Amino acid sequence: MTGRTSRDAGAKAPRGGARRRRWFDPGPRTYKLLWDGHSATGVVFGLALFVIFFCGSLALYREEFRGWVDPALRGPIPENASLDALVTPVFEANPPAVGGDMLLVMPFGDRAYYYIGYESESGEGVARWISASTGEVLPSNSRTILPDLLNDLHFFSQGGRPGETVAGLVGLILFFSVVTGLLVHLRKLPQDLHTFRPFARLKVALADLHTALGTVGAPFVAIFAVTGAYFSLTYIVFGGFIVGAMQGDALALNAFLPGVDRIEYEASEEAAPPLSFDALLGRIPPDWPPLDISALEIEGWGDADGIVFLEGSAVGSLGRSGAITMELSSGEILTQRAPAETPAMTATAVTFTTLHLARFGGGLLKALFFVLGLAGSAVALTGNLLWIESRRPSDPSATPWVHTLLARLTSGVGAGLVAAVPVLFLVSNAVPIEVPSRTDLEQAFFFWAWAIFAAVALVVPGALRSARWLIGFAGALALLVPLADGVGTGAWPWVSAVRGDAATFSIDVAFFVIGCLTVVFTVRKWPASLGGATR
Repeated sequence: MTGRTSRDAGAKAPRGGARRRRWFDPGPRTYKLLWDGHSATGVVFGLALFVIFFCGSLALYREEFRGWVDPALRGPIPENASLDALVTPVFEANPPAVGGDMLLVMPFGDRAYYYIGYESESGEGVARWISASTGEVLPSNSRTILPDLLNDLHFFSQGGRPGETVAGLVGLILFFSVVTGLLVHLRKLPQDLHTFRPFARLKVALADLHTALGTVGAPFVAIFAVTGAYFSLTYIVFGGFIVGAMQGDALALNAFLPGVDRIEYEASEEAAPPLSFDALLGRIPPDWPPLDISALEIEGWGDADGIVFLEGSAVGSLGRSGAITMELSSGEILTQRAPAETPAMTATAVTFTTLHLARFGGGLLKALFFVLGLAGSAVALTGNLLWIESRRPSDPSATPWVHTLLARLTSGVGAGLVAAVPVLFLVSNAVPIEVPSRTDLEQAFFFWAWAIFAAVALVVPGALRSARWLIGFAGALALLVPLADGVGTGAWPWVSAVRGDAATFSIDVAFFVIGCLTVVFTVRKWPASLGGATR
């Protein structure tokens, strides 16, 4: 099937009859509107999309990164571990206050630790991590900010609620860009998918790469755009829901979303020892499918009228979850909602979470999401460069300053972020876990490194020249990451492989492979047109 460009949209009809209509023929004006809408949204939000996609790809391995930085959190998650045995050391050191609240977060996905938080008898707040593999009790703060920093940058959370709103709106605009891009290329889709000319002139190579990666990854990008926008704009969605359906009662939402009544705790004057955690989990109805329990929320610890609420996703299901409210002292079920009865809004939230975080399909699917996320990053940057190159005048000295600035920003923000990530890993590995200010150091080194790299790209003439050397520098730093891990913790790749620590092994090997590829890509001879394509 052959495509038709806008130039031949008004060509004469073939002899012997009316012009033959193709299965998708929007007409010249509609085609131009689609093209302008796609290119305008892509260029305006290109750099923001790159940051969201690149950091989002890394954030898929958020918990693996936490274990890489903190060896105490490494190791496999044992099955059927006793919760009581794990929390007993915490309770012995800091007995919980009677009538207080408690939160116990379970391991999920590749998160290899528990979290427990409550108020002690002395009135102090207690927050601890418990290693799922060793049972070691660890303070939950000031250990590392690396995985949370990347995840927050993915949602622009450093800017607070306004930043998250911007990320959500960018997600919606991304979905619009994906749809318009597909419609633009739909007429010649088979041809575009089979055409890639990396050694052609710059404009052709960029167009082929942008079209191929964008088309192949379009379903993935659409999923991420919609689910990411949902997370970032949840407060707007639920805010309207509270005002409209809940008559302004925000607390009513806590009962509506799980699909089960959340009984309000009222303190009694009688104390009663709580049932053990293992016994509480054993009260889940046996006819239910296995649940991946996310957390236990307790109100009124040690009170005769204390209650516990637990909710978990049905194993092997995208959107079903079960919820139970029990009496803390006896384990009597007060309210329950089986997974088969999951409300539509709850199922939507669970499904979006599962899809966005790739919590289904195992490690291979997560790796595929990671690769497609990096491809989405490349689509964003190549779109910017393609827009600039398409409008570059024959005389380089006549290039508009806006084009020059956009080219250098694309180099500095894009290649600079790629180089700043291994800096973050190296600093996280070098600073001891016990240093109280280590999280501040991690954050400062990362953002200062990114700012310096971006500033270099803004000053150095030739945007692609600066991008080339920034990518090469990023590759050299990436090669140091597994070396630093081996020297600092003794977890050389072969040692991690023998221990069965797949997460640490995969991270070190991935940095080594990416480092080698980027260094080779940098030192190889680039096409002559590439050096001065964007000033």
